[in-house]
Amino acid sequence: MRKGYKKGFTLVEVMIAAAVIALGTVLIYGAFFTTLDSFNYYSHYLQISPRLGEKLWEAQDHIRQFGPAAFLQREGEESVGGKQYSWALEFQPVLGNDLFQVDLRATWKEGARMVKLRRTMYARFFFFEEKDK
Repeated sequence: MRKGYKKGFTLVEVMIAAAVIALGTVLIYGAFFTTLDSFNYYSHYLQISPRLGEKLWEAQDHIRQFGPAAFLQREGEESVGGKQYSWALEFQPVLGNDLFQVDLRATWKEGARMVKLRRTMYARFFFFEEKDK
């Protein structure tokens, strides 16, 4: 052995190790935040989805009773589970005045982006004429 020789890592080895650790940390944090974003989206989706289903069923029942004369609230805002969302309801006849397509769109803010959810249902208007006895 040479005189004054010390065991240890060279500067290049330390820099490569630091770069590998930094890259691994960035990848782990990226995966964590992607997972967290997906979790938030689906937790809000699961809270809002039943309420949207109720609105669609209400619209379907109203259209079944009143057909083209149905008067429905077309848009609004609600808070479900502490999350504010807005919704818009549209319906139009598909075949004559018997079958209607009902579209319900909901949007809410998830972080920096707007999330959109659309549900479609069909409702049939049953028109009964009273016959004279």
